[in-house]
Amino acid sequence: FHHISAFYWMLFTSTGLYMAYLPFNGLFFDRFIAVFKIKANVGFIMYVADSFGYLGTVLILLLKSFFHFTFTWTHFLTGLIFIASIFCLLFIVYAYFKTILKFKML
Repeated sequence: FHHISAFYWMLFTSTGLYMAYLPFNGLFFDRFIAVFKIKANVGFIMYVADSFGYLGTVLILLLKSFFHFTFTWTHFLTGLIFIASIFCLLFIVYAYFKTILKFKML
């Protein structure tokens, strides 16, 4: 809607996506290993999560190269941001209930 400049829009959206990514890598993965008493470290899980992020980037570039879409990159990025936020919320709710059930707090 052109309420803010493109620079600030990119800054805010990338910061928002990073703030959704950060708790999973920094807190949730480490806590899940402790809660479920898995003999592991968080390094491998972080590597797998980062790999999926890179895979997503490659898939987007391949889609751009081989398929011709009629929408703009702005609409595409906005749609991906909405999808990512929905999935993050669903995963957080799932993690909450999985942890609650593990400790039989319900």
